Amino acid sequence: MPQVHTYLRREVYEALKRQAEARGMSLSAYLRELLERHALPHREEFYALAGSWEGELARPPQGEPEVREGLP
Repeated sequence: MPQVHTYLRREVYEALKRQAEARGMSLSAYLRELLERHALPHREEFYALAGSWEGELARPPQGEPEVREGLP
């Protein structure tokens, strides 16, 4: 997995560290989650759709099944 090295102002570092600890995560894991959410914003929207359909699906008539020859 690629790595990134960066410098942060002390107050930003401390705030991020507190937020990570509040979620029970390492700072590295918390930053990865934040960056992935920012870099791939539509991913979470896509997964939010799963199971969200409400209503009935209408299936049109299928007709009679075709008759096929059997295998030799």
